[in-house]
Amino acid sequence: MIYLKHGIVGSVNTISIPNKVKRVHALALKTGMLEDEWNRSRLMGLYLQASTCTLVDCERLFHGAEKKGLLLFNQMLTVYSRHDPDKAKRLFDELIGTCPPDGATYMGLLHALSVGGEPWEAIKVIQQMESRGVQPDPRHYGVAVDSFARTRTPDFIKAAIDILKYFPSAEHEVTINSILSRCVPPSGVKPVSAKDENYQTCAGFGGLSGEEGVQVCCSGQDSLEARKVGVEVAQACYQELGAGESDMTWKMKK
Repeated sequence: MIYLKHGIVGSVNTISIPNKVKRVHALALKTGMLEDEWNRSRLMGLYLQASTCTLVDCERLFHGAEKKGLLLFNQMLTVYSRHDPDKAKRLFDELIGTCPPDGATYMGLLHALSVGGEPWEAIKVIQQMESRGVQPDPRHYGVAVDSFARTRTPDFIKAAIDILKYFPSAEHEVTINSILSRCVPPSGVKPVSAKDENYQTCAGFGGLSGEEGVQVCCSGQDSLEARKVGVEVAQACYQELGAGESDMTWKMKK
């Protein structure tokens, strides 16, 4: 159900009713609702939720606006972060020349960098935020950490942990869970063999043998035992938070 109240407000289960989003769009055009930036942005959000509606629908709404404020830029950045990371980065550059970014702006950019496989760029963005007067919160750090941890490889899992050492304010359940979720095997994934090209994933953590670590973190065996060992691997990673200086320090200064 899509409902209106003093504008385009929200929806329930829009994924299954994309045609109704189109009808709301037509109604909004007829009544002049889209002259308001908030309504235009909200309609873009509805399109983003509807499974069969694509990037084109949101782009038309964005480019069709006579004036573009931060709200519209942020919504379009969110759309691009899911569909086209390169366009998201270009839009961010355009936004910087138009209006000051806020926390939502940087969330969109960080998601784009994570999806685009650019974790080191995500760290640079975190560092740049304060210089622009935006304080990173746990969600920003969580995306940056996940951009490393999502690879499920030892070096990048370690880098994700080092971020928490380098940025003390990043030590939060959001960021810890980003690491844990990448170490614990997902359910419903078929096991892999030792000959699999990703066999080295997550090996060697927590005193576990390479084979044991890999079979837990890479195979996705849907069993309590597999998940138990996976948690042990993740906890062993987390314990490194108190182990000396961060390996990230020299990389941050580059």
